[in-house]
Amino acid sequence: MMKRDKRTIDEILRRGLRSASQQEVESSGAEVFDRLRNEFQEAINEFTLVYRPGIDKPVPEPEPELKPLRPDAYALLTAVKLLGEGDENDILEKASELASKDLMLGSLISLYRLRDAGLVISFRPPAVPGEVTEPRYKISPRGERALAAGSRAEERVQGHLEDLI
Repeated sequence: MMKRDKRTIDEILRRGLRSASQQEVESSGAEVFDRLRNEFQEAINEFTLVYRPGIDKPVPEPEPELKPLRPDAYALLTAVKLLGEGDENDILEKASELASKDLMLGSLISLYRLRDAGLVISFRPPAVPGEVTEPRYKISPRGERALAAGSRAEERVQGHLEDLI
């Protein structure tokens, strides 16, 4: 078996094949790109990004399902809505009044859970020199929806109870 010298093959290729100009390369590349785009448009569409920064509006994440609230959490959320905004003491006091019982530490933890679930928003007002600012809470749009869903469920239960009497 005879081995060819690599240099000889390279020389033959160099002499036999001419180099394309930059314009020819770009033109051929554009033709190939257009042909691929036409033949595989459906596949390209499947891989197109949903959100293009600076071009499209971001696609919001789907909101987690609202779960029914426990009575104490429902009282806390109602208190926040009625107050408009308030600190932890104001909210606990109002919720205790609504629930007709004294709500304490466990309810404070429930308030934090409402915040973590996005049902209430916590914020700190601007600091006054020499004073400690307590966090304040107000209801979020998601919290409004949870209250509305809770009141609809309560109305259904009331209706069933009245049917039994």
